[in-house]
Amino acid sequence: MGGRHRGERDVGGSEMSESQALVELLARIEEEVRAAKTTMPTRSDFDEVEDDDYSEFVECLGLVRGNLLTLEGMVAQAVELAKKAGR
Repeated sequence: MGGRHRGERDVGGSEMSESQALVELLARIEEEVRAAKTTMPTRSDFDEVEDDDYSEFVECLGLVRGNLLTLEGMVAQAVELAKKAGR
């Protein structure tokens, strides 16, 4: 029921170790985090919004952005560790 085991073939048909699979997964997560950061709205996206509402929104976005930056750093570290473990 679990995931692939060492030496099993992935969907594409090539053999992949667990560490290689982990590296690929973490790299995809890292890409998604980067994409999320680049699609964050800016002030000009909310010209019609009241300033008080916008201030609260910006505060929340700041927290989300901070979380994304933290997650991005953690994933980058995990990718490096997984690469080292796979050697």
